[in-house]
Amino acid sequence: MSYGVSLLGIGQVITLKYLLKAGLDISIESEQSELREQSSAALNWRK
Repeated sequence: MSYGVSLLGIGQVITLKYLLKAGLDISIESEQSELREQSSAALNWRK
């Protein structure tokens, strides 16, 4: 889990990363600012 704040002070981001098995993980990110709210997810595979 990680948490970040914009250098300009207009937003913040929370990221969760789960290891599913060796070489495979999923990342979920939620971003909130004064202008918008956005969420995203990614499935990452490494060989």
